[in-house]
Amino acid sequence: MTMPLTPGAYVARVTQQGPCCPVCQQDTQLLYDSPSMEGPTILQEAMCPACGARWRDVYPLSGYVLYALDDVVPTSGYVMHTSMVSRTDDPRPVDGTPGGQRHAPQT
Repeated sequence: MTMPLTPGAYVARVTQQGPCCPVCQQDTQLLYDSPSMEGPTILQEAMCPACGARWRDVYPLSGYVLYALDDVVPTSGYVMHTSMVSRTDDPRPVDGTPGGQRHAPQT
């Protein structure tokens, strides 16, 4: 079995050659979930169909770009972020506690 890339080697590989699986280094057909935000960190779950590995890419927030009022900016794809709502089957932390917080299903 191939050893997974270290976090540093994974970042270097992705920076130089684009996304890949940190386990088998497959670079096509990778599956990504929608990004989520926890504090100043953006997280994105990923999966490799080739080897079955699952991982989370971590993007630290480093700033923002403010658009001028007359800039053409896409208006589709926006979602409201709130740390109080998550999917009921989502084990990721939403309140800063280890292991996350599960919310009651909405009826």
